[in-house]
Amino acid sequence: MEAQRRGRFCLAWIWMIFHLCSPTRAAALNHEPPRTLRVPAEFCTIQAAVDAAADGDTVLVAPGTYFEMIDMVDLSIVLRSEVGAEETVIDAQGRGTVLSAWGEGELVVD
Repeated sequence: MEAQRRGRFCLAWIWMIFHLCSPTRAAALNHEPPRTLRVPAEFCTIQAAVDAAADGDTVLVAPGTYFEMIDMVDLSIVLRSEVGAEETVIDAQGRGTVLSAWGEGELVVD
């Protein structure tokens, strides 16, 4: 019984440390202003920028064709083209879904 209680206590600590130390949580606690992450000027791929983003950030994509699939979980961000959809294309090359956004976050594609 004591070992089971200690195990639950350890899991609770691990969960708390993981969530309190996550980049998104740290940004929220520090009240950091939203950032603009630029592809490809700062990040080679859209996915790399999305992975670095926190809630409230904007991923701004330059004109061009990007051969990738984007996977987003629990983020509330804006994914925006610098000049519009006519000049900015995401092509998954038939490998699957171009953009997967799931969880409790909100995605605005512009």
